[in-house]
Amino acid sequence: MMAQDGLTVSNEAGVMTITLDRPEKLNAYTDAMGRALARAVRAASDDDAIRAIIITGAGRAFCAGADVSAGAESFDMAGEGAGNFGGRDERRGKQDSFILRCRRNDYA
Repeated sequence: MMAQDGLTVSNEAGVMTITLDRPEKLNAYTDAMGRALARAVRAASDDDAIRAIIITGAGRAFCAGADVSAGAESFDMAGEGAGNFGGRDERRGKQDSFILRCRRNDYA
């Protein structure tokens, strides 16, 4: 089991379980979580032994939505808040977001 950036990731019998692990914040989505989710989905895609991915939330909520505790900066697409919705993978010149990784499989 690997825990980092607000996620816990485990692999068992071909199933990767990704747990949003910020129960004190109702698992509100952050920049770090977005990058960690993208890395986990990429790792699952690269591992032929992984046959399914389960995404769940710790505590009483799955995900409250974006963490807007930074106020208006949470939506500043030129600043730090832009990462709440996925950052860029500069070496590939592509968006490196969890959402795009789930929608497309062109990250080999």
